[in-house]
Order: sequence, then structure tokens, then C-alpha cells
Amino acid sequence: MATRLLLTFGVVFLVGRTVSTEVVSDDNVALGKPAFQTSTWGPGEPSRAVDGRTSPRMDAGSCTHTAGHPGEDNPTWWVDLGQSYAVDSVVIFNRMDSWSERLNPFNILIGDSDQVSTNPQCGGDHQIDLAKPFISVSCQGMRGRFVAVRLPGSSRILTLCEVRVFAGGNVALGKPAFQTSTYVDGGAANRAVDGRSITNFHSRTCTHTKQEDNPAWWVDLGQPYVIESVVIVNRQDCCSERLNPFNILIGDSDQVSTNPQCGGDHQIGLTQPSISVSCPGMRGRYVAVRLPGSSRILTLCEVRVFTVNAAGEHQTLTISCSAGQTMKLVTSREVCNDDSETCDSPSSLEVEYTCAAEAPARRGLEDHEVDSNKERLAEEARGLLQLLRGKQDENALRRREFGGHDVARDSESTEEYDVDDADFTK
Repeated sequence: MATRLLLTFGVVFLVGRTVSTEVVSDDNVALGKPAFQTSTWGPGEPSRAVDGRTSPRMDAGSCTHTAGHPGEDNPTWWVDLGQSYAVDSVVIFNRMDSWSERLNPFNILIGDSDQVSTNPQCGGDHQIDLAKPFISVSCQGMRGRFVAVRLPGSSRILTLCEVRVFAGGNVALGKPAFQTSTYVDGGAANRAVDGRSITNFHSRTCTHTKQEDNPAWWVDLGQPYVIESVVIVNRQDCCSERLNPFNILIGDSDQVSTNPQCGGDHQIGLTQPSISVSCPGMRGRYVAVRLPGSSRILTLCEVRVFTVNAAGEHQTLTISCSAGQTMKLVTSREVCNDDSETCDSPSSLEVEYTCAAEAPARRGLEDHEVDSNKERLAEEARGLLQLLRGKQDENALRRREFGGHDVARDSESTEEYDVDDADFTK
């Protein structure tokens, strides 16, 4: 039997069966951290939203669930990151087997208080497309130890199938930057990637070109990335209107004006210090900001570039060989497009690995054998009955919500499926 190696963040697991495996990028600072919620229904524990599993089905054991019908006021889930982070984006995976509409609208709160409802809000009321399994919300560097998801309003139920929090994912920070010209009194191109987002030009944090046709600024990321979004911080002490309209170009040519354009002519609100422009799936080494037209001046107080791993970059590591045999471990990096739900594999890496002895295969029904191990059979039976009781709970709740039928599912039904009291070893 072939052995498959699964490598996750430096930890090696050997299993005896051929199974598909997904390893999530370790930029997610919420993974495995302590999680909490204002109430819990059935098996929907808050830790499920940070366990790395993104199945959108409640019965798969990967989604949270606050108090059932009729719900509660302002149900909230939160994670303690253990320390304060500058949060770039929060990705929320919604339930898809039913009731996906329950999530809308929702709020995200980020801050250092464990009284999470008092922390600052990232944006306003967010809405997820009910046909999409997840949404990525840009929080543009909001800082905090606690990240919360709240449903504003009364009689609501919160279910989350995964929450990912990405911090420090700005791939433009400190990279080489250029522009078509520089104003005589200062305004060098590298000011837009120095990590400072002060919007006053006289603080020496903003770029400035001369007045010219189609002025442009660009950053060399050093290698191609699949871009998720570009955040632009505009000047606010004066002249904020100069930025409108602007273009964003992304590609691999250092002749940046020839690279593909992200969207059309973008506009920023003049009282708005920053704008986040989504560029889903665009790939390139160079990201440029250009002002189309004649006699224009370009000033940027910061440009941040976020890559697709904030929403779905995965690594899959596999190896097949016999015990004691040295084989090559092939690491492929898949980049997934959220809209088309397709992936490509732009790069791979090969290293050598010597296979250990196989782990014994877990016995199961597919072996067509009779298993006489009573303890193992008892454990499996308990697991099946727990799953059955969870399904009963869910079905009862569904009936109540679809017409108020008086469905019994309380203490009177427990004697039929009382997992704790049953002795399966007899």
C-alpha cells in the first residue's frame, strides 16, 4: 500500500490510505486560537470556526451555531488572537446547506477589549452574496487582539463555518517603487510603501509627481502574485480631488502602462482617506497607479497590495513510496480564483524524503471483514448516534422555523438515543 505524507506547518503525519488533503496557508492568525460566542446550540461550538475546516454543512461538524429558534439579540462570535495585530482582512465562510441568509447583515469588530461589543467596527453592515461560500472583508490595518462577528438586531441566529483573520499581508511594503517624475520640493516614490499612512504631504509621507500627461507610480513586488485588492491612501490636507479618476494596472511587464487594467476609471470620495479596489485573480509582479489625461499631478500617501492568500491560497504536499525508499516530495502551490472556483498551479518544489514504515490501515466496512474489537465498535456506534441526535436537533429546529409545528425533541426523546447511558460493549 502506498504511503501519503501530509505536511502542515512543519508537522508530519503519516497515514495508510490515499486521501486528498488541503493545507491552508499559515498567514491566518486565527487558526486554532481560543474562540467564544454569546450562546451555543447543540454541537455548534465556537472553536469550529477556527479549526481549519471550511465545509459549509452543519452536519459535517465544522460550523458554529448560537442559540436556536427564536434566536437571541445581537448574537456574537469572537476569537482571541493572543496579541494585537494589524488586521488586513477577515474572511468569513457561510453555511450553505440551508439558512445562508441568516448571516445578512453582519458586523466585524476589532480591538483590544475583551468586551468585544465595545471595540471599533470594521466598516458598517456587511452583506454576503448568498450564492458564494465566503466573503473577504478588508479592514485596512485595524489593530486589535480580538476579532468579532456580530449579527445586529433581535431574534437572530449566528452560524459560521470558518473565520480567517489575515494580518501583515501587504506585499508592497518596503518594495522598490518608481514614478514618471518627482516634484522639485520632494515626494519620492518610496514614500507610498514606507508603511506610514499620514495624509498630510508636509509630514513627508506622500509621493508627488510633476504636472504632466498620464502621471504614473508603480511598485516592483519582486515576483508575480495573484492580487486580491489594492488599497490607496489619498492626500487630505489639500488637493484630494487630484486623484480622480485613477487607474490600476497589474502585470509582469516593467513597461507598466502596457499591463492589464484592474477595472476602469476609479473614483475616491474626497472626504474618504483611503479606498480598497478589488482586483480578483489578476496576476503580476508590477502594480501601478496611473492618472489618465493631460496636465495632472499624482500624489499617494500609501499603497498597499494584498494577495489572494488572504482568501484562499492553499498548499498541497504529497508523497507516495514504500517503507525505507527515498522518493521526491513534490510541493505544489495552488492559487484559487474565488469567482470561477477554479485553481491553477503556477509553481512547484521538489525535495527528497525517505518513507517511514506504513501506519496500519484503519479497519472499516470497505475491508469486507468482521471487526471483533468491541471497544472500537462501541466508539463508532456512539459517534453515529451522536451524529443522529445532532441531525434530529437540526430537523426539529427546521420544522419549528418552517411553520411552527409542535415537534417533540426534548427530554422525552432522549431515552431512545441516550448515548451516554448505552453500553455498546455487551
